[in-house]
Order: sequence, then structure tokens, then C-alpha cells
Amino acid sequence: MCRTTALIGRLSADERSALIELGDVRRAHRRPGAHADALLRFGFIEVVCGAQELTNQGRRALRLLRA
Repeated sequence: MCRTTALIGRLSADERSALIELGDVRRAHRRPGAHADALLRFGFIEVVCGAQELTNQGRRALRLLRA
């Protein structure tokens, strides 16, 4: 099992939904604090100039969730 898969398993259903929403550029928006904290802590997103953006690991996690 890869590290990303292990981290995805530690996300709640709401946090997984938040990650999927951030990956959809048509619906991307700021997530509530609790979800953003978990996604930041696991390295799935980063804050760039005040905007939440997916990291490489976040994009990999998103591909795994959509598979």
C-alpha cells in the first residue's frame, strides 16, 4: 500500500468530499476549517496566496478516489 492510500484511509467521508470538490475547478472553493486542516496536515492541499490548491500528493489521492 502506498503512503497516499494509507492517508486517504484516515480521511473522514466529509474530508474526502472536500478533496474531490477542490479537484473540480468548476466548484472549487474554500473548505470549512476542519476539513482544510486535515487536508493540509496530510499534505493534500497547500495555501498559495490565500487560495487552497492541491499538491502533487493531493492530485494522486484524487485520482485514487475517483478510480
